[in-house]
Amino acid sequence: MAEMSADRLNVSVSDGRYTIIQKQDGSCRLLRHGEDWPAYPAGQSIPNIVLALGYEVQALRDKLKVAGVDG
Repeated sequence: MAEMSADRLNVSVSDGRYTIIQKQDGSCRLLRHGEDWPAYPAGQSIPNIVLALGYEVQALRDKLKVAGVDG
């Protein structure tokens, strides 16, 4: 059984340079180099496309994991 996370989504790309986090309450944060991205301060909504792409990346990583491929 999958472990429940405090986050709905937590995806990092580009060797951890950029991170999308969506909490269980629906609030979102974008990080750059581990810090809040100034263009998207906490509490400000992020573009839906960014969130959708984060979910797509997570889904593809999950599929690779099930297939036994390191991604």
